[in-house]
Amino acid sequence: MLNFERKSHHLIHEHELVEILERWYPTEMACKEVLRIQVLSWLKNSGIINGEENLKVFEKTGIHCFAARLFPLAEPSDLDVISKLFALLFIMDDMADQLNDGDFWKTVQTTPSKIAGNISDQRLDFMDSILDLIFTSKWGMGDCLRLLYTVIRFVGKGEEEQQIRKKRQTPSLKKYWSIKTESSGFQIAWTLLHILFPQNKINAQLLSRLNRLIAKIIILENDIMSFHKESLIGDVFNMVHLRMERFGESKICATNFVKNFIEDLKGQFAQICLQHLPTLPLECFSSDAFEKGLLIKHQEWHSLASMWCLVKGSHIWATMDTNRYNQK
Repeated sequence: MLNFERKSHHLIHEHELVEILERWYPTEMACKEVLRIQVLSWLKNSGIINGEENLKVFEKTGIHCFAARLFPLAEPSDLDVISKLFALLFIMDDMADQLNDGDFWKTVQTTPSKIAGNISDQRLDFMDSILDLIFTSKWGMGDCLRLLYTVIRFVGKGEEEQQIRKKRQTPSLKKYWSIKTESSGFQIAWTLLHILFPQNKINAQLLSRLNRLIAKIIILENDIMSFHKESLIGDVFNMVHLRMERFGESKICATNFVKNFIEDLKGQFAQICLQHLPTLPLECFSSDAFEKGLLIKHQEWHSLASMWCLVKGSHIWATMDTNRYNQK
């Protein structure tokens, strides 16, 4: 393990920077219980989920604490809004999988949707609920419109993905990436990140490169963890499945390829940061530097740490907080 106290800040290598980023992540989540109560109460009172048993089923998914994992230093009021938004988006995505008729997302964009399964049977206009959440937040109008645009893109790409699945087609690599970076919800999380922490001083071109790398890391890690779940519903938008279909690889070979690809992407991410960001000050090597605010005066590194929380937070949530990927 890297010695954070003695390692010279001029001699950091790619794998060591990744270790620093991992160590910076604050694993304590003090607001978990508060968010659980807020989100479940909202789902019940708004009629999105009816019945205590159905609420318990939803609670086991851990969706109520997903936002807190991605944005561990966000204000409680922001996490309240984002947690409810994520809950609604997850419910919509699961309904699209359950119905699998190719028209769910189109219906979401135009008319109220008939809710089924463990969701109440009242008619609910999803987009109205999303608009209420976004525009009753404390964020500025420009940020709200930017977030709404990303949500609309999410819905549109969800429809495109579902149409391909309906035809039982295996997407090309290019089509997979063009759809998955939007339909996975990553761009929504990325937009929220820059609403919550707007002091980003990383130039636009570099930011775009980091965006693509982080998106791929998160999506591929999720593909590995969700492979079994998605196989059961015939979801072809999974890199493990895609490599099995396109290249005739076994599940083990395809999974190992994806794991190695992820490690390569992390190395690329670290290399870009070491090449383009200012030298990391020695005072910031401690594992609690991000949580204690030591990075705030080094804004590029603070922004970088916030970005990496999307990677680390997604992984922790998937492995510790939810039952979505271990139902076999």
